[in-house]
Amino acid sequence: MLSGLSAALAGLALYASVHVRTGVVDEPVAPATTAPAGGAEAEPARDGLDRIIDAKEEAVVIARGHRFTEGPVWVPAAGADKPGFLLYSDIARNTIHRLEAGKAGAEPEVWLSPSGHANGLTLDGEGRVLIAMHDGRIARADARSTGAPLVESLISEFEGKRLNSPNDLVATPEGTIYFTDPPYGLRPPLGAGDRERELDFCGVFRLSPDGTLTLEHRDIPAPNGVALSPDGGRLYVADTGTGRIFAFEVKEDGSLGAPALFATNDTGGRRTFADGLRVDVEGHVYAAGPGGVWVYDAQGKHLGTIPMPNAPTNLCFGGDDGRTLFATTRDSVCSVRVKIAGLPAATRVKR
Repeated sequence: MLSGLSAALAGLALYASVHVRTGVVDEPVAPATTAPAGGAEAEPARDGLDRIIDAKEEAVVIARGHRFTEGPVWVPAAGADKPGFLLYSDIARNTIHRLEAGKAGAEPEVWLSPSGHANGLTLDGEGRVLIAMHDGRIARADARSTGAPLVESLISEFEGKRLNSPNDLVATPEGTIYFTDPPYGLRPPLGAGDRERELDFCGVFRLSPDGTLTLEHRDIPAPNGVALSPDGGRLYVADTGTGRIFAFEVKEDGSLGAPALFATNDTGGRRTFADGLRVDVEGHVYAAGPGGVWVYDAQGKHLGTIPMPNAPTNLCFGGDDGRTLFATTRDSVCSVRVKIAGLPAATRVKR
């Protein structure tokens, strides 16, 4: 069995082989499918996805020409004169872009550059943007600042050692931040490549509102996407190289219980992987994986896959009604309409 470090490096190699490629498929994307067993070609099936997406809906490209898109987050409207917009990272170009996705003919604009080779983005309970930077830190900025946003660094070290390259993050309404820290940004093109690795593990961390950083787990070889259940009682974490998605119990004090295997993005072939995660208001889990966005119910049953033009890296929900699913797909950004609204960032649904 691979050691934790070796497995992380193997995950990095697979991550690069799956994602760091060029080209966009311009042909229409096939309707959503249910993945077959054994890695065979997918056949259209509606059994599990009827409540998730209309059979006629197809993903469309809304931005292209990037190098490595990641970490999308929707910033809600703040009045009639301040419409909502999408932020997303281009890691390799060290830039975060802003796109008024609901506006006809809108083009992406530079929101922050350099961005610390930003990857995952989310919002905190006050609507500020939280940024997972591959340069080894978690940062925060005002989503609606005029001009270049002022970036505030929240954490960059654990026990005196520089973080690897924070990848993705999620926040609770009370201000706790959970994030993953694999080594992907320690070498170009996903980072500057100007520093040596200091931590000998890949962690799942909890950053408390008072600034205390706690290592919650260190045994997932390549932790990547992260998301909370609607009631905040479960934290999902993707392991890139194996395609596994783990579920952690979130305790009353914010600490995590032992991980349990929730699901696996498994085609039965060589392209098994799991990347960004999101959850809708009913508790369905959406995972970037082979062929598109894999959708699971709250018990981990694979309901089907929403195809994307290229292998997706991450995703988020947005639009005025929360029912537009945005996906970053290597050198492009796509969107597709779904039937169930996504869980807004830093919110909780009481049950």
